[in-house]
Amino acid sequence: MHGQLPWWVSGLIIPAFFTVLGAAVGFFFGQVKDWLQARRNKKAFLEAICTELSLIKTELEDAGKAADGFLLRLQVAGHAPQLVPHWGTTVFNTQLGKLGNVADDLTAETIQAYALIGRVDRIVEFVNENSREYTGARAGNEKAEAQDRLKSALMVLGEEIAKTVPKIGTLLKKLPVRKKP
Repeated sequence: MHGQLPWWVSGLIIPAFFTVLGAAVGFFFGQVKDWLQARRNKKAFLEAICTELSLIKTELEDAGKAADGFLLRLQVAGHAPQLVPHWGTTVFNTQLGKLGNVADDLTAETIQAYALIGRVDRIVEFVNENSREYTGARAGNEKAEAQDRLKSALMVLGEEIAKTVPKIGTLLKKLPVRKKP
């Protein structure tokens, strides 16, 4: 009877101990797996954002040049532009919510860059509204006032793009670039 454990130790305590130990080990490895997956997801997100922002930066540069050209055509020929932005924010819009943690500096900077892009989008809408107003205005003072508002909107658009493009360029230098297989 010296070598044998009581029934409650061998029947209850030892199985309970190993059950708790297994659950703790499983929980620990599950947390490590989730942490590693979150890191991979964030890296993939930032790589995709780098690609998307590179395209947006190019489109914004082109739009800035176009805004200057539209301003000149408006002054010379009275041509009212209708702008259609070609930059898309699909990756950002669809994938940001899937990140578990957006509290790091790089993600916060990315969010700020996309906020600037959204601001440019709103200015483009404003330019288009002023353009429609100018097109529908009657000759004389009404037309001249609408043209002044449209000129102002185009200048603001050019200025906003000129502020946004360098900020995107700075962010692009910090983002991980996708390695080609």
